[in-house]
Amino acid sequence: MTHRDDRQLGWPFIIVAAAYVAWAALFIFRSSVVAGDGTRYFCLFDDAMISARYAWNLVHGHGLVWNPGEYVEGITNLLWVLVMAPFMAMFGKAGALLAVQCVGLGLMLVNGLLAGHILVNITGGRGPVPRGGLMAAGLVAGVAYYPLSYWALMGMETGLLAVLVTLSVLLAFRFADGGRPTHAYGMAVALGLAFVARPDGALYTPVMFGYCLVARWRGVGPVRAVGDLVGPGFVFVAVFGAVFLFRHGYYGEWLPNTYTLKVAGSTLATRLADGRVFVGYFLREAAPLLVAAALATAWRFNGKKALLAALFVVLLAYQAWNGGDAWFLWRMQAPTIPFLLLLACVAILDVTARMTARRSGAALLAALLVALAVANQRFLPEVMFQRVPSAVAANAASVSTALALDDVLDDQATIGVFWAGAIPYFTERYAIDFLGKADKRIAALPPDTSGAVGRWGMVTLAGHNKYDLEYSIKELRPTYIQGFNWGRQNLMGWVAGRYRNIRAPNGATMLLDRESPHVRWERLGG
Repeated sequence: MTHRDDRQLGWPFIIVAAAYVAWAALFIFRSSVVAGDGTRYFCLFDDAMISARYAWNLVHGHGLVWNPGEYVEGITNLLWVLVMAPFMAMFGKAGALLAVQCVGLGLMLVNGLLAGHILVNITGGRGPVPRGGLMAAGLVAGVAYYPLSYWALMGMETGLLAVLVTLSVLLAFRFADGGRPTHAYGMAVALGLAFVARPDGALYTPVMFGYCLVARWRGVGPVRAVGDLVGPGFVFVAVFGAVFLFRHGYYGEWLPNTYTLKVAGSTLATRLADGRVFVGYFLREAAPLLVAAALATAWRFNGKKALLAALFVVLLAYQAWNGGDAWFLWRMQAPTIPFLLLLACVAILDVTARMTARRSGAALLAALLVALAVANQRFLPEVMFQRVPSAVAANAASVSTALALDDVLDDQATIGVFWAGAIPYFTERYAIDFLGKADKRIAALPPDTSGAVGRWGMVTLAGHNKYDLEYSIKELRPTYIQGFNWGRQNLMGWVAGRYRNIRAPNGATMLLDRESPHVRWERLGG
């Protein structure tokens, strides 16, 4: 029986999967927070908490909105919000978040399974390493890059996007190998869903279709190749168009508010300058892995290797074009890193093809571990649980603040926040987003490119560079404000005379409107 015919995952895969589940479970536990009242709460990355609020409002009859009655699309991950929604209906506030983290864990395992199938496909199941070993190596490649696991386990759509893109690659390979038309249709559906999961998912589509066209062209000729892809192309276009039609019908806009916030008013020159800085940091950090992947692609070059490398390059170019990201955790690039690891695996398998299964497998394992140690070097304290995951301390403060606010504010109180996730989610009060994700007026402002909100050598931070505290605080006058200064604006003097800085019994500090009738002052000692 050949490796290709052997459909068993094998013990190596099961052992690696069990080890990852154990690691991820401990990660999820360590990402939870103990609030000031001594209760443990599960909490996602703050942007994921924005999505959770949309999902919560949806299943509780308020619609796909951040604030009930205000139809503003402050998300760019519709599919992920819809995935979250059933858990919001089934569980309580904190329980639903734990369920979402468990979904992220499951998605990572699926991504590893698909990566294993890709490795088997590229190698043809040949060579000394048995199929179970190849599947285990693919699993490691699919789950062990820390930023990818971080974002998935912290409740972001990154894990879902990774699964859809990896699935589309596998289906593209099978279609190019002479597979059935259903493979091409499946690829188109996966790519369409990737776009619904996050708009940059559309960037993979022309690369995938281009690869399939060239591969089929060589096998069946141009007419048949084009004909085979017309139907799948229509499927993707239909999904693509349906998203825009839904958005216009539901929100009254053709583009999400987040696009207006991050792109409108921003010059290409500014985005490219910041993108160059951001991408430069990534390239320096990942340089050894990138060199290894480039050499692996060139070694016995073929179309499948070219596709894996091209997907990485396309996303890298996109990061440079859009001005980078607000966090150096490589959120956009993470779904493509397993492809680089798979390229390295293929090269090692080629080099060790004449060795025994034991030696070839050992070389493959050693190469993977070295590549991952280098790629994850900056994150090793978190990987080894010597440091709590990024954002956990901020989550702890936000949860404690939300609990304190829930105790002292009535239902008509309003809250003003810079971080629009955890505090609005847990309080369920009407919220004012100082940075504009859910505020059309703020999103339409010109960005601050003075350098006041830039960091790490970047001039500005898209999504965090539009604000008007004169409007958000002075005019709207929230009952609670998370802060009073951002960028070039500081309202400390004005706030000092109108807001009280209160320390709640659970240790949280709150800036509360002195004159608000919506504060239960008696619970704060008058």
